[in-house]
Amino acid sequence: MPHGDSVPELAGIGLGKLDPLYTATEVARYLRLDTTTTRRLFLERADVVRIGRAVGRGAKRSYVNLRIPRSTLERFIRERTSRRPDGRRRAAAQPGGGQGAAE
Repeated sequence: MPHGDSVPELAGIGLGKLDPLYTATEVARYLRLDTTTTRRLFLERADVVRIGRAVGRGAKRSYVNLRIPRSTLERFIRERTSRRPDGRRRAAAQPGGGQGAAE
């Protein structure tokens, strides 16, 4: 089943329509980042679903699979969008530095 499909069986337990979930690899591909960087950026975010063991017993290393909700990815992008201190978007850079002609 694709990540974004509605699951009718879950509607009865109050979950309703779920936000589509993406793997760290899918998000990395979309953001054009390394998967390890993407995992590091999203691992501690509150809405990310973590599957697996964070600390394995006797394991050489632990590994947690991440599922990143679309809304969390969208919020991350909004947070990282360049904005001025007053909250407005910055204007696109002007050719030649955008400072205007010297007089």
